[in-house]
Amino acid sequence: LPTAHCLLRYNPPMPFPDRRQMSTVTAVILLAFALNRALVLPAREVVFSVFGSIFRLQMTGDFLILLLAAGLVATGSDAVLRAHPRLEERELGATALHWILPGLGAIGLGAALHLLPIGPLWWAGLAASALLLLLVLFAEFVTLDVLDPRYDAAALGLSVLAYALLALIAGLVRGADVRSTLIAPPAGLAAGLLALRLFTLERIPSRWTWPFAAVLAVLTAESLWALRHWPVGRIGAGLLLLGPGYFWIGVARAFLQGRLTRAVVLEFALVGGIGLATGAIVALAR
Repeated sequence: LPTAHCLLRYNPPMPFPDRRQMSTVTAVILLAFALNRALVLPAREVVFSVFGSIFRLQMTGDFLILLLAAGLVATGSDAVLRAHPRLEERELGATALHWILPGLGAIGLGAALHLLPIGPLWWAGLAASALLLLLVLFAEFVTLDVLDPRYDAAALGLSVLAYALLALIAGLVRGADVRSTLIAPPAGLAAGLLALRLFTLERIPSRWTWPFAAVLAVLTAESLWALRHWPVGRIGAGLLLLGPGYFWIGVARAFLQGRLTRAVVLEFALVGGIGLATGAIVALAR
C-alpha cells in the first residue's frame, strides 16, 4: 500500500511581492496624487502647424504631474515584477505589457481625484485609489506566471479594471477643454493599449494582438471625436464608448482564440447593446 506522504500532492509556495518595494510604490502613489492637488505649475503652450492648420497644445501642470505619476508607478511596477522568482527573461521588454494598467490607472485615477473638492470625499478617494493601484500591481505580479493558481482571479480583476478605464477615458475626454484633434489620438492610443493587455491576459500570442489593438485604437479615437460633438455628459460618454468597446474587444478576442461563433457574437452584442442603450438613456436624461 502506498504511504500517506506519497499520496500527498506537492504544491510549491506561491510567490508574493516584496513588502518594502510595495511600501515604496505606495508612498510614491500618495505623494504624486497629493502633489497633483497641492502643487500649481505654470502651463506650457506648444504651437505647431499640420498641412497649414495651426494647432495650440497647452500642457497644464496637472497633466505633467499625472504623466510623472504614471512614469513613477510604471517604474515601481517594473522593480516589483522583476523580483518574481519565475520571471525567466530579464530584458527591458519582459515586463513592459504589465506596466499598461498601473500606468494608465495612475493617470485615470489621478484625473478623477482632481475633479473632487478637497474634503473627506477626496481623502477617501486618495486612499481608495492607492489601494486599488496596489491591488493592480499585485494582480500583475500574479499574472507573470500562467501556472499560478491565482492567475484566473487576477486576470478577471485586471480585465474589469481595463474596461472601467476605457469608460473613464471617454468621460475625461468628453469633459476636457482641448480640441478633439489633439486629445482623441492619445486617448485612442490608450484604448489600444488596454485592448492589447486584455488580449494578452487571455494568453493570445502577441504577434496577432498588435494589429487588432491598433484597429481598436483607431476606432476609439474616431468614436471619441464624435462623442465630443454630442450633447452628453461624462457618464453618458463613458457608457456610450464602453458598450461598443466591449463588443469589439470581445469579438476580436474570440476570433483570435478560434472560438468565434454566431452565439458568441450575439452574446457580446447583447451586453454591448445594453451598455450602449444605458448610455443613450443617461445622455437623453440630461
